[in-house]
Amino acid sequence: MPSEPEESNFKDKVRIPAYPTYEVGGVVWAYLGPLDKKPAPPLFAWTQVPPEQRAMSKVWQQCNWLQALEGGIDTAHTAFLHSGRPPLLRAADRAAGRPERDLSLSPTVEVVPTDYGFCYGGIREIADTSTRDVRAYHWIMPFHSFLAYGENGGNGGHMWVPMDDENTMGYNRSALFKDPPEEASLGAPRWQGGQQEAEAPRVTDGPDAALWLRDARLPVGNGNEFGVDVDVTRNFRSTRNADNRYLIDRELQRTQTYSGIPGTNTQDRAIQESMGGIADRTLERLGTTDRAIIHARRALLKAVRTVQDGGEPPGVAPTYYKVRGYQATLPTNVNWFEAMRAKLYDRGARVEIAP
Repeated sequence: MPSEPEESNFKDKVRIPAYPTYEVGGVVWAYLGPLDKKPAPPLFAWTQVPPEQRAMSKVWQQCNWLQALEGGIDTAHTAFLHSGRPPLLRAADRAAGRPERDLSLSPTVEVVPTDYGFCYGGIREIADTSTRDVRAYHWIMPFHSFLAYGENGGNGGHMWVPMDDENTMGYNRSALFKDPPEEASLGAPRWQGGQQEAEAPRVTDGPDAALWLRDARLPVGNGNEFGVDVDVTRNFRSTRNADNRYLIDRELQRTQTYSGIPGTNTQDRAIQESMGGIADRTLERLGTTDRAIIHARRALLKAVRTVQDGGEPPGVAPTYYKVRGYQATLPTNVNWFEAMRAKLYDRGARVEIAP
């Protein structure tokens, strides 16, 4: 230490804490717990694909991590916040033969507990049919979500990492595996909030390529794109934020979309942040479609007690390596979890633990 005399032994008494890290999937993971309880490395399937098959970004969310997580694992809001349409446009959707617009606005939510958290399904009856749309998700404790996609989707989801009590860094990622249907889906149009969006091209190498694209070269989209939706010069703050009222477009809201805010996850942040830094839970009323949120709260409280008693909480054992979300149309008399089990587990890239 330059301020101490050369003969001082002060330098031998001062220690700086250090924590083990593991780098994979373009993320540096740190373990802050007791060394004798250090878990297996976080080798999610999306970390095992090459950069050309992965998308990743992060954004500063100005609210508590738990209310961001609860918004993320809620499935009922998608029919309103992300897909809500004025009445005349809903009629046009039906006339154009888009049956997904005829899904029930009140899904049945079923939760299947697992040793990593739970798998849950958002089940929506399809009008005038004997079928239902099932979106099956995973929650891996404490803050990982896996979104529901069909054969033409990817392995998308989020991580909500607390910065402090009232700020969160949200990580948004997806991956494409070598399944032929997924490979064929690249470049296909997507629908967001009732509007068709063309998939952006893959990011390529070059002298002007940004450093953060080294490990994830697919466009992330959904209101999470660096330099467009996320200001990397301001600690990754959302370009649309509370200070500018999320640049809400009232004409777009009146004529096209529910929120008037472009970007699926920008819409999420607007709602979650507008609840305040820490939402007052005494004012809430949880309904039947909040079943996943109820289970998550109970699981987290139980995990806290388990750790306090010296035990191991869920989400530590590497049983989550191959999980994936999935979406399918099933007959109403079919058990969705059993019918979709093969799609929800044991798919994707082969996991190899680095030495």
